[in-house]
Amino acid sequence: MGVQRRKSWLGPFFESTIPIISAVGHEIDFTIADFVADVRAPTPSAAAEMAVADDEQDRRYFLARAQQLTGDFFGYYKNAKNAYQNLTERPGLKRVAGIVREARQATDTLSDSINRSFYHAFKNFTNHSIHVASRLNTLSPLNTMARGYSVVSNAKGETIKSSDQVSKGDRVDIRFFKGRATAEIEEAVE
Repeated sequence: MGVQRRKSWLGPFFESTIPIISAVGHEIDFTIADFVADVRAPTPSAAAEMAVADDEQDRRYFLARAQQLTGDFFGYYKNAKNAYQNLTERPGLKRVAGIVREARQATDTLSDSINRSFYHAFKNFTNHSIHVASRLNTLSPLNTMARGYSVVSNAKGETIKSSDQVSKGDRVDIRFFKGRATAEIEEAVE
């Protein structure tokens, strides 16, 4: 697994950024290097094993951690699923779910009713508008003029409604459905 760093008891003066392994060769022998080393190995062979990672051991370690993590995840998932199922089976929540379901159904029914009412109101308004437009068209001065009537006005542009508004010699403007004409009054009769 490699060498783990430890703090030297000699303080920051002897800390090295390079890991130090002490391996004298005889386990009973000690050198001053043993006291400042990060790790002490009993033999040089053991030191080499500590310094160089064992790929097979690492693979087994990571495989074991992955299996443990997978098991923990599935255990957590199973517990959460069971907790959810237990929660949804409680009578109080079933009642709340029923209330929500009924409220949704009532909302849908009300929405359909509002849509139908709006459609009928719009249809009635459209029909009424068409009827009013037809009546207005019948009463339109242009429509009346199209049937042969004319509009007569004096020199001031005032509409003449009666023969007593004109006298012999007055000039009048006559507006037809198509075009206009100017005339002089020869006689005004009531």
